[in-house]
Amino acid sequence: MTAVVSVPGSSKGQVLRIGLPSLNGFYFIEIQDIIRFRSESNYTVLYSHQKQYLITRTLKSIEETLRGYNFFRIHKSHLVNLDQVVEYSRAGRGNLVMADQANLPISRFVKAHLEERLLLI
Repeated sequence: MTAVVSVPGSSKGQVLRIGLPSLNGFYFIEIQDIIRFRSESNYTVLYSHQKQYLITRTLKSIEETLRGYNFFRIHKSHLVNLDQVVEYSRAGRGNLVMADQANLPISRFVKAHLEERLLLI
């Protein structure tokens, strides 16, 4: 089970969190704290501002759960939170630098669509 839930927050209103399965249970992480996901075979590594989490779901499954949020699949191995992009380079195939300083490749098949999405932020 993977689900996005809304929980009461402070004066900011609702906080969106996602429940993601781990080897021993579930992690509940605020969506705004997620920087990116990286595929590891049938597992996925979540990178947040606090730490890394090993998720027992495929990247495709997580991508489907987060459809409608500001996430974008830039490569077969990478799903990123567009709100956490620090830099975009068009050079070569293109790459993104994320808030955790990770330098990620962009698939040539999604480059034009990514540029459109980045301009909407």
